[in-house]
Amino acid sequence: MDDIALIDRIWPAGIPDEEQAFLASLSPHQRERLMERLRAIEAATREGADLNAIAEGLAMGRTAFYELRRRWTSERSLRVVAPWGTRTRQPKFGLPAKRSGIAEGGEAEDGDGGTKRPSLPTARRLARERTRVLASRPSVLRANFGRNFALDVSGVDIIVKGERGPSWLTCAFLVECASGLILSAGAGSADASPPLAKVVGDGITTADHLGFDAKKPSFSVVMPEPQDGEMYQWLQNRLRLSEILGEDRLSFNGPRRFGNTLLEVVGDRIDKLMLRPRAGTRSGAPTAKQVANTPSPTAEEIEVLLDVAVRRHNQPIEKRLKRLGLIGNGDPKPFIDLLNRAFPVAPNLSDERR
Repeated sequence: MDDIALIDRIWPAGIPDEEQAFLASLSPHQRERLMERLRAIEAATREGADLNAIAEGLAMGRTAFYELRRRWTSERSLRVVAPWGTRTRQPKFGLPAKRSGIAEGGEAEDGDGGTKRPSLPTARRLARERTRVLASRPSVLRANFGRNFALDVSGVDIIVKGERGPSWLTCAFLVECASGLILSAGAGSADASPPLAKVVGDGITTADHLGFDAKKPSFSVVMPEPQDGEMYQWLQNRLRLSEILGEDRLSFNGPRRFGNTLLEVVGDRIDKLMLRPRAGTRSGAPTAKQVANTPSPTAEEIEVLLDVAVRRHNQPIEKRLKRLGLIGNGDPKPFIDLLNRAFPVAPNLSDERR
């Protein structure tokens, strides 16, 4: 029985999005290990099955295999089948102490002398985390929510394969900057940049649904690298956005423009999907080892994975915003009008080729 037939047998009405997203997030090797366990669980249900032999085939004892089957029957989730699926990663470093800073030489000063001092990149990440914690305070959110929005572009930890070889998938995210709420997201492909107009259109739908106040909103845009056949539309977008938003709100040059807002307001991951802001640069191209050990899902799986990651990321943020009364009864029209001016209904980059 092949993998597709096995999944169809387990979920005759269709695999749930959460499960499909988890499956799509696995590297080829991880997926094969998971499916091997799933096939063994299915084989154990057959009449006369030799459970000892099946367990030995997985290099497991009979008791361990029985526990695996019990958990699968109870939870019906692929996460409990994967050997690594239920493990939680422990942070290498905690949040920095209130008085800690960055010492000369690139290490964070350590006030208690007992913890390992992080590298400069780690210290910067921790500083961003502290900033996000401070920004999530009710008083700060009430003052700043609905004022600043960004359409940012970043690579993510997914491999796509095209005519020029494997590369990291590039995605666009429309973000409310005070809360880190992601209004919409969209993926490019090996041969096309992310569809900015579609992401903006989806963001308009989300903003209208959430109903938040947006008084005098500002909007910044990071433009992706144009792919073959996209340059003319890319230039048109650049001219229009410069005129409507202003040059200071538009980033279109240099590899370091990617992912900065996302890192500041969201972090280096969206749920479990790791961002790779420099993925489009020559130094950021995937190595052969990364290609072998990184998920390479189909376009349909990518859409589900991205949707689930954004939804899971947004859940606690939306709950907090509802408790504070910041969504549900507001007027997003000023923001929607700004988006409509920036991206009128017309082909946008790769949209015209889809």
